[in-house]
Parts: sequence; structure tokens; C-alpha cells
Amino acid sequence: MSVNIRHLTLGLVIGIVLLLGLLLILPIDVVYKVPVTTKVYPAKEWQLIQDQSDYHTRTISRTRTRDNKDQNFVFQRGDVVSLDIHPEVSYSRYVEKDSVILTFRSRMLDLRIQQAMNERAIQFSNLRAGETAMKLPLYQEAQDAVSLAEANLELQELNLGRMTRLFEDGVISKFELDSQTNLYKVAEQELRIAERRLFSTTFENKPEDVEVFATRIGTAEKELEILLSQELLYDLKAPFSGWVQFYPQEGVILSVSDTSMKSLVFPFPLSKKDVIKKGSTLVLEDENGLQEIPFHLDHTTGFINGQQFIMGTGLGKGLTAEIGEINEAYVRCDTLTIGRYLLRKLATRQ
Repeated sequence: MSVNIRHLTLGLVIGIVLLLGLLLILPIDVVYKVPVTTKVYPAKEWQLIQDQSDYHTRTISRTRTRDNKDQNFVFQRGDVVSLDIHPEVSYSRYVEKDSVILTFRSRMLDLRIQQAMNERAIQFSNLRAGETAMKLPLYQEAQDAVSLAEANLELQELNLGRMTRLFEDGVISKFELDSQTNLYKVAEQELRIAERRLFSTTFENKPEDVEVFATRIGTAEKELEILLSQELLYDLKAPFSGWVQFYPQEGVILSVSDTSMKSLVFPFPLSKKDVIKKGSTLVLEDENGLQEIPFHLDHTTGFINGQQFIMGTGLGKGLTAEIGEINEAYVRCDTLTIGRYLLRKLATRQ
């Protein structure tokens, strides 16, 4: 009985050896797969970041393209800055490309704009007064009015002196003296009015003053144009269409995520990088079945549980996986004969 068992065992061993030998030499191809764990991210993400009193944007692209220019918003020390969120953004949370998301409001910029507008208005007023002064007929008329008022005042002053002496001699009544006194006061007032009119029409009567006012208006308008252009730059626009999220992480005011395409990020063992061939794909199973997704490997490496990895990113459309979801998948690598496949498996387990 024991002899039969030994013969049977020997036969099984010989059969296994022959089978293994056949497997090593038979031209059967097997696809080598490397299991990986993927996490779903937006294809592109754009963030507004606050750094103390300054702000800047950052674009995270997982599409191997960088077509967006980041921006810096630097404000003066002591400035009071507020962020006005566009009403439609806060309501729907979805934005179209180039639509305004929010506007920076700078107290200092607002004050400078108001000062430039006031300066322009003042110089316009001065210019109009100066231009009026250049109208010779008005100036001559005002001069004649002053001369007449001065002559009338001089006449009324002489009459008042004469009437005062007559009143003191008892020749005229107090009523007649008071009437002449009033005529003198009216003459004084008419002279003051005539002098003010002459000043408003002459404005020193200098043509060079008019040129100065015109120059100041031009300077104020240029400054106002620059300030208004700067104000337009404070409109923050979406670089692409996507969903807005407010304060997604510390220091980030808001982010816009492009979910029209999704990226699958996964660590790939650096020791198996050589087994990847041209056309290798990331294979993931979702509600639509098996999805084969092209991917690329980054140049940066890291360690997970003591094993060195290189990060891979796949980009796919129509994926049903949600942002942040973690899934098991595998990378379809090179094609081997079954013998080489078994030898590689044994080598990787050592």
C-alpha cells in the first residue's frame, strides 16, 4: 500500500513538473497587471488664497496643460479691503468661464478715485471762471460799473457831509439827514457788488492761468483713468467653467473645480515602472463597466509604508465616481508569455 502511495506521489510530482515545463514553453500570452488604489479629483482646480493682507490665485492642473496665468493682488499696508461675492455665484455656485466671481473693494482706491474726481471738478470750475475772464466786453462792463459806483459813492459822501452841517445849523430836519445817510450806505453796497462782479469776470485776467487749469484737468483725468483701470483689475473672473466652493481649506477663500473631466490619482510602485509599455492604461470598473483610461506618471517620488512610489494621473470623461471617492483599479502593463509571467510573479514576491 505504501509503495502505491509513493508511486502515486512520484507521478503527481512528475506531472506537475511536466505541466510547469509546458507552461514555460507554450506561447500563451498573459497581460501583466499592477493593482493600484485611485482617488478622484477635478481635472482642474483654481484657488484664491489669502496671505495676510494680500491675495493670489493658484491653478492646479491635472491635464498636463497650464493655460491659466496666476494673479497677485497686493494692497497697501493699512488699507481696508472687502470681498464682494457676486450674487449669482453665491446662489447657484456654478460659474461660466470669464464671469465675475467677486470684486475686491479697496478703501484707499475708492478715496483716490473720489479725490481725482473732485480735483477734476474744481479745475473745470476754475477753467470756466478763467474763460469768462477772457471775454473782454464783460470785463469792460464790470470796470465801468465799478467806476460809476465809486463816483456815486463819492457824490453821496459829499452830500452827506453838507447835509450834516445843515442839520447842525438847524436848517434841515433829522428825517432829511437820515435819508441822505441811507443813500450813502446804498452807494457803499453798490460799490462792493460792482467790485465782486469785476473779480468774478476778471479772475486776475491772466491767460496763463487758463492754461494751468486745463493742464491740471488733463492730469486729473489721466490719474482717474489709471485708477478706474486698476479698479477693473479687481474684478476676479473664473478662468474656466466649474463649481465654486467657499473656504474649502485653511487659507483658501474659494475654489473653482472643473468637473467636466475627472482625474484619477494613484501611487504606482517605482520598482515596476519598467513593466509599463506604450499604450498602457488604467483600468477602473464603475457603473458603466470597465473603463480604460490613459494616464501619465509624474517625476516626483515618495514613500508609502516604506515602499517607494511614483504618482500617476489618469484623465477620463463620463466617470461616475464622485470627487474624493477612492476605488481599487489596476494598471494594464506589458504582455508576457505565461512562463515569464510566472517568473516575474515569483521574483516580485521575494
